Amino acid sequence: MAFYQPYLSIMVAHSYFASGIAQPVTVTPTEATLKWLDQHQMCLKAAPGGLNIFADRGTLADVPPPRAAVPLQFKLFSSDPYFRHYTDMPLSLSLAAAQFEAVIADQEPLFLTPQQWLSPEQMQQPEALVRVSQQDLSQHLTGLVSLQIPPAQFAEPGKEVTLTFTHCEAYWKYYFLSLQSSAKPEVFDQKQIFLFEAPAPTQLNHRPVMTCLSQTPVPVLQHSPFTFQLKSQHQTIYRRLPAADPHQLEIIHQGETAQRLCHLYVS
Repeated sequence: MAFYQPYLSIMVAHSYFASGIAQPVTVTPTEATLKWLDQHQMCLKAAPGGLNIFADRGTLADVPPPRAAVPLQFKLFSSDPYFRHYTDMPLSLSLAAAQFEAVIADQEPLFLTPQQWLSPEQMQQPEALVRVSQQDLSQHLTGLVSLQIPPAQFAEPGKEVTLTFTHCEAYWKYYFLSLQSSAKPEVFDQKQIFLFEAPAPTQLNHRPVMTCLSQTPVPVLQHSPFTFQLKSQHQTIYRRLPAADPHQLEIIHQGETAQRLCHLYVS
């Protein structure tokens, strides 16, 4: 009787999300890896933010260990078109994907961060570790994973790999659409961590507005822990200003420097 048990678990973590789990993300084995898994009668089951692979204990016990390390390769896809907006990655690379590499040398869980970020051109080079097609790129490819399983670990169950993405930071720029020009407001951080420049009058669609820009980048998170208030002459006008939204993020260039800027509109 077959007895299936966890063989390899790949989970994708992301610090942007309150749960810590990247979503919605799909982990897909390459064609060569899928063929190897089928040859060894392994089963795949998608999990929230990852993939679980199960193997029959008896089948693994009957198979001689390989003479060399077994390469297993996977691709990560995100169906969220704003994944790159809230992910910390090089601003100079458009449609870049993270590359993860590791050797599973023992039973200890592995926690991996991107070894590097690859451009579409780099991913399509003949010497690339994982082959990438134009279809992969069109399906929001966000990561490439290359794992090595040494012969000593071939039959061992319970391998765990966590791939970790981190959130980005951006300058927050508030647009106050209904403040009178005579007001003297200021954006105040209750935790006294971040400072904002003094409000400046400007035009938005031929309409006078007041803007206020953070002096330093602020983390962009699904549920922001920061409480920014708008005050004027010691009176609170807004007790909690809106937090950064990935939909409102853009990359701006100042000379050779690029940075993220989030526009936040307050009526």
